[in-house]
Amino acid sequence: NFTVPASGGTLTAGTNATTFVATSGTQTITTNGRTLDFPVTVNNSATTQLAGALTLGSTRTFTLTAGTFDLNNFTLTAQIFSSNNSNTRSLTFGTTGQIAVSGNNATVVDFTTATNFTFTGTAYINSTYTGATGTRTFTFGSTAGATAANTFSVATSGTSGIVVGTSATDTFALTGSFNNINLTGITNTLSNTATSLYGNLTVPASGGTLTAGTTAMSFIATSGTQTITTNGRTLDFPVTVNNSATTQLAGALTLGSTRTFTLTAGTF
Repeated sequence: NFTVPASGGTLTAGTNATTFVATSGTQTITTNGRTLDFPVTVNNSATTQLAGALTLGSTRTFTLTAGTFDLNNFTLTAQIFSSNNSNTRSLTFGTTGQIAVSGNNATVVDFTTATNFTFTGTAYINSTYTGATGTRTFTFGSTAGATAANTFSVATSGTSGIVVGTSATDTFALTGSFNNINLTGITNTLSNTATSLYGNLTVPASGGTLTAGTTAMSFIATSGTQTITTNGRTLDFPVTVNNSATTQLAGALTLGSTRTFTLTAGTF
């Protein structure tokens, strides 16, 4: 276990990580409200559990390499959350646990390879940046490993899934695969990147910017019905249906004048 007092002494800031490497049982992190201004890594074959909120310094990364990280209904705050590998690993959110990422102009949530990742509880990853600089990238399974069961939903507000916020005026990118994407309330710019959905797409009639581009948004559900709701807004990028399910319109779907709709597999 790792325990620090609420005050007293100095915990030197730096770029060297503290790594949790237990081979069995449960390791506990107790910070008593103190900020750890260095990276933290979980790389074990056990469970690492919070005994209270864990706050890293504003430039520090939390990395889940292997093992189970149990938020235990507390909040982890870091600049970046990274779990880009194919080791067996999992997140336990509970009912109120959350990961708050404060970074900007970087890949702030990195599951480029999501192979062998799972989570339990109500997933909540809250991107708290409120400025205008750069691009926040959220990447899940763009290389490998995304499934209908392990992907996150994305919304501009709420208390579940990846929440990108309604105060920032920067750009954000959704790269890889996600469940539902709901852009209601968007205030900033969604980049045109390779995005695949296992769930529904909802965009508001106005607000923010949906970047035009040549990269397709793909609907890839493995069962059930996916719904596209555009509220009369034009999507100025290609759209592809390539699933083993049904993709259904909730209203007219209008693509940009140079964009292609492709039905590869499934029912549209």
